[in-house]
Amino acid sequence: VFVVVGREIVVNSKNGLTSQLIHNGGGTVTLNLTVESVPGAVNAKTFFKDLQGNDAGMPPVGTLGIANPRATPEFGLSVQRVFTDPGIFVAESHALDSASNSLAYVRKTIVIGSADLGASPMARSDGTEAATPRDVPPAVITLNSMHGKFQFTSSKLDKVNFSGTITLPAGFEPKNPAGNDIAVSMGNVIDTIHLDSHRRLVLPTATSRVTRFKIVPPHLPTGVATGMETARVNIDLNVADLDVLGFDSEGITVSVRSDEQGQSPVDRFIQVDMLIQGQSFSAVVPVDYTVSSSGFGSITGR
Repeated sequence: VFVVVGREIVVNSKNGLTSQLIHNGGGTVTLNLTVESVPGAVNAKTFFKDLQGNDAGMPPVGTLGIANPRATPEFGLSVQRVFTDPGIFVAESHALDSASNSLAYVRKTIVIGSADLGASPMARSDGTEAATPRDVPPAVITLNSMHGKFQFTSSKLDKVNFSGTITLPAGFEPKNPAGNDIAVSMGNVIDTIHLDSHRRLVLPTATSRVTRFKIVPPHLPTGVATGMETARVNIDLNVADLDVLGFDSEGITVSVRSDEQGQSPVDRFIQVDMLIQGQSFSAVVPVDYTVSSSGFGSITGR
């Protein structure tokens, strides 16, 4: 049985391919891959992608002090990437045999926040700054509920709903006159949304994957969060082929492993990430996964 065993580690529950992310600071991340569970695997290649599926980040500076040329994919069981701007990205890694054939793959969501880039202040709309510590790990998203339905043999849209609780970042202004931009990812499916000054979602979103987003903060006497307040967040993804877009490497597929045959439900783990005003939020949500004989799958948070 393949399970998540630590922070910033994901395991493809169908094949055991493991990806571990390490934040090195200065926008640099290291991705370590474990391929021993994949028969015949001796190496790996990794694609780093942005929300549009385009190549993201750059390889680190070489020994001569010159930036290495962009290489897509990057080969090796330990690879690095440098990001210069906050955002949510995905590393898609493939286990390779001796002839460089792909045997299995896993995806790791990468959230780059202000702390990862060495920045500490957050600007408020009034021009003042709210100090936040450097090198702060991603804040936790506490699960309230999560459920979804995936249509493997139908043209109907897939849908996933997540409800959770976060601690608002210091300086966040829910009713900012300019609105707020928030990056969101569930199951490696990324989108960027804009909320207007009344906290209403502006459609369409960057990738038209998030169809509902609601943040419910407590009463803020000054209108600005101090970094101690909690807020409820609700997110809906409603788009075709969510499994192909990212959930399949979380084990959300039309079939389960051979050793899981006859079991219902089976354990799965879904990555959920957000980036709000430079603060990253992450969770790996355990869910019960059930596959129907009629061609759809469903998840329920636990």
